[in-house]
Amino acid sequence: MLELNAALLWLIVGACLLCLELVGIPGFVVGSAGVAAILTAPIALVTPVAFQWVVWAIATAKLIQYARKLVPKNTVVFQESTEARALKPIPAGQKGRVRYAGSIWDAKCDIDDLSIPAGEDLYVLERRGNILIVIPERLAAGHDKPQSPPSDTSPPSDTAPDAAG
Repeated sequence: MLELNAALLWLIVGACLLCLELVGIPGFVVGSAGVAAILTAPIALVTPVAFQWVVWAIATAKLIQYARKLVPKNTVVFQESTEARALKPIPAGQKGRVRYAGSIWDAKCDIDDLSIPAGEDLYVLERRGNILIVIPERLAAGHDKPQSPPSDTSPPSDTAPDAAG
């Protein structure tokens, strides 16, 4: 009976972690921990708790390692579809969330000491991994425009397109 409770607990924790990944904690870590927890559930039926934690930790590390290989490491410069809108405020020097090309992305302002309020129209300068580099559209006129066409405008692999449109 205790083993069944442990397995159920691993399943619940895994589902909760996957939900957190889907609603806005990007970076593959939380989702990988959730998948690892679900994979640990059947093992909980036949192994002691200490071994379950070891399996979960190793599975989480391997899944994060695998998932990180899916994110391109090079910077891609955009020429077309350079408009985005801040969904959440982007604090100075930190990341925020934007809607770009029908999907939700993490974004950071190219001007380190500038905060961007939610709802502001933005100009996308480039993409670094799964983070867009943006500036407010009102400041884009004096900024260098990208010179090369985009090679990838698909959403980051850890963010599903937003169904609300």
